[in-house]
Amino acid sequence: MSNQHRRPTSSFQLHEDSYEPSWSQQFSHSTRTFRQTDDYLNDVYPKRPNSQTYLDKIREKKRNTVLSDPTVWAKETRDLLKKDMSIPLPRKIKRRNVGGIPTNTIGRRIKGNLYKQAPILPKENQLNPALPLPPIAESELDKGLINLINRKLVPSFIDLSPLVNNDENSPITASQAVLNPYHYQLVKKNVQTEDTANSHLYRMESGPPSPEREIPYTTRSNPTTRKKEPSIVPFGNQKIYNLKSKDATVYMPKNYIQQPIDSVLDPTEEQRINSLLEATNDRKKQQYLRTYIDLMDEYSLHHVIIRHGSLLDNTPEYLSFYRTYQYNWSRIYSVLSLLEKLLRDFTVPLAYVDGKKVVFLAERTIDPNNRQLIDCLVNAENVIPYIKLPDVKFMGRNGQNNAATCIQRIWKGYIQRKRFSRLKYEHKMATRIQFWWFLRVRLFRTKEKIQKIIHDEEFKWKSKMDEFKKNWDTIKKSKRTIIHINSLTYDESVRTTTPKFKSSQNSQLFRILDLLDPNVEVVYVTSEPLDSDVLSYVCKLLEFGGVEEPMRRLKVITPESNDKYPDSTSLSSLVYYSQRTMRHLRTLVMGKTAYLVPGQLGKDDLRLAIKLQLPILGSDPVNSTIYGTKSGSKRIFAQAEVNMPFGIYDIYEEEDLISNLSRKLMEYPQYSRWIIKIDNEYGGRGLAFLDVNKLSSLKEKRRNEPMFAERLRANLAEELGEYMPERLNIVSKHVYPQWPDFLKALKDCGGGVIEAVPNKIIGSPSVNLFIEPNGEVNILSVQEQLVNSQYCTMSCSFPHYSAPYDALREASFSVGRVCHSKKIFGYVTIDFVIFVDEKDCARMWAVDLKLRLTDNALSHRMFELITKSRFDKDSGQSLSSEGLESEINNRSYIYSGMMRNPAISSWHHSSFFSDCRVNGFSLDGYGKFGVIFQQVDSLLRGQLGVLCIGKTARETSTLFCNLVNYLISLIPKEDRLPIGYDSNLKILEEIVSNLVHGSNE
Repeated sequence: MSNQHRRPTSSFQLHEDSYEPSWSQQFSHSTRTFRQTDDYLNDVYPKRPNSQTYLDKIREKKRNTVLSDPTVWAKETRDLLKKDMSIPLPRKIKRRNVGGIPTNTIGRRIKGNLYKQAPILPKENQLNPALPLPPIAESELDKGLINLINRKLVPSFIDLSPLVNNDENSPITASQAVLNPYHYQLVKKNVQTEDTANSHLYRMESGPPSPEREIPYTTRSNPTTRKKEPSIVPFGNQKIYNLKSKDATVYMPKNYIQQPIDSVLDPTEEQRINSLLEATNDRKKQQYLRTYIDLMDEYSLHHVIIRHGSLLDNTPEYLSFYRTYQYNWSRIYSVLSLLEKLLRDFTVPLAYVDGKKVVFLAERTIDPNNRQLIDCLVNAENVIPYIKLPDVKFMGRNGQNNAATCIQRIWKGYIQRKRFSRLKYEHKMATRIQFWWFLRVRLFRTKEKIQKIIHDEEFKWKSKMDEFKKNWDTIKKSKRTIIHINSLTYDESVRTTTPKFKSSQNSQLFRILDLLDPNVEVVYVTSEPLDSDVLSYVCKLLEFGGVEEPMRRLKVITPESNDKYPDSTSLSSLVYYSQRTMRHLRTLVMGKTAYLVPGQLGKDDLRLAIKLQLPILGSDPVNSTIYGTKSGSKRIFAQAEVNMPFGIYDIYEEEDLISNLSRKLMEYPQYSRWIIKIDNEYGGRGLAFLDVNKLSSLKEKRRNEPMFAERLRANLAEELGEYMPERLNIVSKHVYPQWPDFLKALKDCGGGVIEAVPNKIIGSPSVNLFIEPNGEVNILSVQEQLVNSQYCTMSCSFPHYSAPYDALREASFSVGRVCHSKKIFGYVTIDFVIFVDEKDCARMWAVDLKLRLTDNALSHRMFELITKSRFDKDSGQSLSSEGLESEINNRSYIYSGMMRNPAISSWHHSSFFSDCRVNGFSLDGYGKFGVIFQQVDSLLRGQLGVLCIGKTARETSTLFCNLVNYLISLIPKEDRLPIGYDSNLKILEEIVSNLVHGSNE
C-alpha cells in the first residue's frame, strides 16, 4: 500500500523547538479508532497559562488529519461529523422478508411487487405536445429534476439552464454557445500570458471587467451584467421567451399553454414586453454592425489584377480576397505566383484573375499546367494571343538572354534526345542479343544434357542387348515375359495415307498364341480398347488348344493417350507418351526376364525400348532402316547369292530411272513387263508396272539388229520419256493418282527398284523364318501367296505347291545367315516368285524381304493350334502329334488377310456369327476343321479376316470361295467399292476367281 493510504500511529511526540506532533506508529486497517481519551491527554499535556492549551492544538491537528483523507479515516470522519456538526450517521437498512420469504434464501424467485410504478406523462400529452400539462404534485418535485425529465413531466424542449445558473456569483455558468463567423474562426489569436487576463470569465471578480479586456469578435454581453428582462431565443420555426420567476428562469415556446395552477414557470406581462423590445434592439444592432469590409467580403467578385507581370496586392479586391481565403492562402498564393510568372514571361500587359477559380484550382491541383492557369483568367481571350506568339516572350526585359537560353536549351534537348534514342536502341538491341544468346546457351546445354542422358541410357540398353543375345539359350527355356507391340513405324507419308492405320496396328491379336508355352506371360499392347467378346473368343481357342486359364498369364494394355494424338501416330509413340502405361509396363516386368517383340521396327521402337531398358527381339533399328527396304533386300539377296530379278535398285531421279530402264531393256528384251517399287512402301501400295511391248525401239532390238545398238538405246530412252507418263499402270491410285505423284514419292521416300516381271509365273511362295539371337535359323512355315493381276499379295494358302521345299530351304537359310551377320534377328519373311523361262525350265527369284512378324505367319500358328500339329523343317509339311499316317497331315488352309470395307461396320456382331453358323461357316472342334474369324476389335472397325481349314486342298478352296461370296453378298452393290482407300474386296474377289478357275482346270 502506498504512503498516502497509510494510517498514522496513535502516539504523539513533541520536539524541543516546536509543538507539532509526529506519528510513530501505524494503525491497522481493521482498527480505525483513537485509543487515547481526553483524560489521558490532560494528564500528558497540561495547560499553559495565557495561551491555547496543548489539548486544543492536538484536537485541531487530529481534526485536520481526519478531514484531509476521509476515505482512510471513514469511521473517524463519521464520528467527527456527528460530534462537531450534529450530522447524523447513515441509517442502517434492515432487510425485511418480502412476501414471507426469508432474506437468506438464495436462488429462489421472490413473488410480489417490490417497487411501485411511478406515474408518467399521459399518452395524449405525448402525442400532442400542445395540450396543457397535468399538474405536478409536491411529492414529485421532491424526487428531483432528473426524475421529472425521465418521466417526461417536464417537456424536453424547455431550457433548464437557468435553473442551474440561478446564482450570479457561481464560478461556472451555462449559457448559449457563441458561433463566430467563419473567417474569424481561422484567425490566429494571441496567447494569454497573464494570470488575471480573463478572470472575469470565471466569476472571480465581483465587479464588471474593464473595457480593454473584452473578447474580440464576440457579440455576447458580459455574464456579470446579464439583463433581468426576458429575451427571445430562436427555437426552430417558433420563438421561445426567456421568462424569469422568483426562483428560476425557464425558456418556453411562444404558443405554450399555461398550466391551470400557479407555477414557477408563469411569466408576467412586463417580462413579455421587455423581451420583445430587447429582440428588436438586437436586430437593429446586428444590422448596424455590418461594416463595409463585411459587405465587401460577402459580395466581392475577387478579381485580382496582374499588370505587366506584377500582382497588384493593394487593391480592395485583393485585400478582400486575402481576408476571405486566408485559411488556405499559401496554396492560393502559389497559384498566383505561377500565373504571375507565366504572364511575365509572355509580356502580357494586363490580366484579370478570377479568385474563385484560383481557389478551386488550388484545392484540387498541386502542380497546375498552363492550360489550367489560363482558365483562371477573366480576359483569357485577350491573353491567349500573347501566349501563342512564340517571339513575344523574348520582347520583354532580358529578352536576348532568354532567347539565347531557349535556343541552347532546345538544341541541347534535341542532341540529348537523339543520343538517348540511340542509346535506348543500342540498349534494346544489346538486351535482345543477350537474351537470345542466353537462350542459345541454355538450349545447347539442355541438348547436351539430353544427349548425355540418351547416350547413357543407350549404352545401358546395348549392354542389356548383348547380355540378352548371350543368354538366349537360357532365356528361351525359362520363365519370361513377352511384350507384344505391333507398331507399324513407317514414314509419316506412308502412315497418313494408310486406311484405318490405327486399327491396323491392332490386327495381330493372334500374337497371344505365345501362351502355348507354359513358361510365357504375354503383355499385349493395343492401339484401341479390345472388345470383351473378341478377347474371350481368342481365349476359348487357346483353351481348345490346351492352355488352362489363359487370362491369368495375359495382360492387355491400352495407352491412355490413344485419343489425344492423330490416328497416324505409331503405337510405340503412343506408349512412350503415356506415362501411366510406362509405369504399368515397368511394374509388370520388374524383377522378371522380359523382352519386346515389335512390328515394323523403327526409331520409335528403339526409343521405347531404351526408355524401358528392355531388349528387342528383332533387328537393330538402323540396320532395319537400311535392309528393310526394297533396295536393302537386294543387297541381302546379292550377298546371300540368291537369284533375284533383273533390275536396278537405289534409283532416285527420273533421269536415272529412264536411263537404267532403257539399258536393261536392251540387255533383256525378252521381258515384256517391268515393275517399279518404292522402297518404304508395303502391301502393294508402292507398285507400278509398265508394258513395253509397244515400244518401236524395243521391237527393232527384238529383230536382232545389233548394228545400231547405241542409236536404239538413245531412241528407246527418248521414247520411254514420252511413253512412261501415259502407259505406266499405278496400282494404288488412291495413294498416287498420277505419274508426278509417284515420281515425287520415289524421290522423297529414299529411292526405288526396277525389276523384270517373268512372263510365265507359276507361283509365289513365302518362307517365314525365326532367326534366333544366337544365329540359329528356324523355318516356321512355308506358304503360297495368292497374288492378283496387279501383283498385290493379300491372302495365302498352305501347303505350298509351286516350288520344291529343298530349294526354298537352302535359299532361306542362306538369307537368314546373311541377316544374322547384319545384326538382324527375330521374325523374317522372304517372298519368292517361281516362273518358267524360255527354255521351259522352272526358276526361282527372291523378290522381297520383310523384317517383321506378318499376319500370314500368325495364321499358320493358329492352324497349328486348331489341328494340334507342327511344321516339319525337313519335309516342309505339317505333321500331327498322332503320327505320320494321321489324316491331320493332309489338312490345308487359306487365309484371306484383313478384308476392309465400310459396310462391315454395319453388321451386328451376334447376328452375323449366328448367320455364319447357320450357313455352315463355323469351327468343328472335333473334326478340327472349319472357319476361324480374325477381328481387330469388333466389326465396328470395318475390318475382318477369315481362316478356312479343310481336310483337303480342294475342300479348303471350296469353303473359302463360298465364305467370301457369302460375305460379299451381305454388302450392298452400291457399297462394293473398287480398290481404293476404304475397300480391298476387289482384290479378294479376283483371288477367289483365280482359285475357282484353277480348281476347274
